[in-house]
Amino acid sequence: PTVCDGLVAYYPFYGDATDKSGNGNDGEVIGAELTKDRNGYPNHAYRFEGGHVLISNPNNFLEGSFSLVANTKLNDIPVVSSGFQEVGILVAEFRYHGISYRIFPKNKQRVLMTLREPSGESATRVVQVIHPIRNPKSYHHFVAVADAGKQKLLLYVDGEFKQQLSWTGKIAASRATEKNWVLGKMYPKESDWEKRVLNGNIDEVRLYNRALSSAEVKDLYLFTSAFPPAE
Repeated sequence: PTVCDGLVAYYPFYGDATDKSGNGNDGEVIGAELTKDRNGYPNHAYRFEGGHVLISNPNNFLEGSFSLVANTKLNDIPVVSSGFQEVGILVAEFRYHGISYRIFPKNKQRVLMTLREPSGESATRVVQVIHPIRNPKSYHHFVAVADAGKQKLLLYVDGEFKQQLSWTGKIAASRATEKNWVLGKMYPKESDWEKRVLNGNIDEVRLYNRALSSAEVKDLYLFTSAFPPAE
């Protein structure tokens, strides 16, 4: 396969949140503003300070293996005195699958992939892959892969494999009307989601309905790194 196979949605953010995969999963921009991308091109990324981009029920998604890809950086790191604060990068509305940042005390940050799997007849269990990020105010290329066949969750940062965990290969079912995805905030169905918004930029996002290989992840990272800087 090529890096175009299995592409459910692709957002290069060339002036808007149109889905360039051809599948029609255009994003709805709510309060986010266009800004320069990682190479300095104007209006090629979105800046989030309480706003978000809504992706309404992308087709053929979360029915097996999937992969999430996002280039992102934090512009402001909240001060956390105890516990942690979680801010969303690319997160499902209902069952909390997705990629997010966790901010810990003493200026420590970690990126994580979260997936909920069935546990018993009605309960669910959270599976999370976590990796520390030392310089979150710089752009990083995050890829989260759920490989149902191999029953593994894998996390890549800047083209390199970092962590993996085992899971059942099954995904906790979302309600039919709550399969939306959101860029820039966390758990929008909860009353205190305002505490979990991203203060940062997101530049280029991809959603796949298959598991990307490590070679494909590297190719995507090299592709996104190959653009010349704006003059």
